[in-house]
Amino acid sequence: MGQRSPLRVLDKYPNQWIAIVNKKVVSHNSNLSKVKEIAKYNAHKKIIPTLFIDIDEHIYGIINANN
Repeated sequence: MGQRSPLRVLDKYPNQWIAIVNKKVVSHNSNLSKVKEIAKYNAHKKIIPTLFIDIDEHIYGIINANN
C-alpha cells in the first residue's frame, strides 16, 4: 500500500473505501467496517480518516464517524 499520488489512488482503488495514516493507504475494501477494523489494527490509532473512491473519480470522506 502506501500510495501518495491522488491519481494512483483513484486508479488503484475504484469503488472502495481507503484508510489513510501518515499520507499512506493502510487499508482498503468495499466494506467500510472492514477498512476501519484493519486500519485500526495496522495503524494502532483510534481516529483514522477514511475516503470512498468513486469509479467516476469522486472522493467522499469521513474523518471521525464513530471510528
